[in-house]
Amino acid sequence: MSEKKTETQPTLFPPEEFEEEEPNPTVNPEAFDIFREFTLEDLPSDEMRWVAASIGLPSTIKLIQDLQGIRIDFPKMALKRVIHRYIQKKYDGTNAKLLARQFNLCERWIYKICNKKEKA
Repeated sequence: MSEKKTETQPTLFPPEEFEEEEPNPTVNPEAFDIFREFTLEDLPSDEMRWVAASIGLPSTIKLIQDLQGIRIDFPKMALKRVIHRYIQKKYDGTNAKLLARQFNLCERWIYKICNKKEKA
């Protein structure tokens, strides 16, 4: 008699006896004395020091812990769509100078942004 070979299909999920690794625990920076010793100079880069200056050192430490290994890029105009939409909404034909000052733009840009809305 010939034996039938049965092929085992790979499983998409690990077997039930497989235990997942525990996630990397997050540490509340305010809960440990070691973080009271932490200073801006202890951060690994100028960029991280800028983040800490913006959102605070405890929040920066939490970001480092939670997002280890992830590279984040904030484009210069990350909020461009929202700013343009806001300008188009608030522009009333007389406040271009005010909006330009508010967003550090020249008046010409305010008119261009608002003209795009009219053409769309």
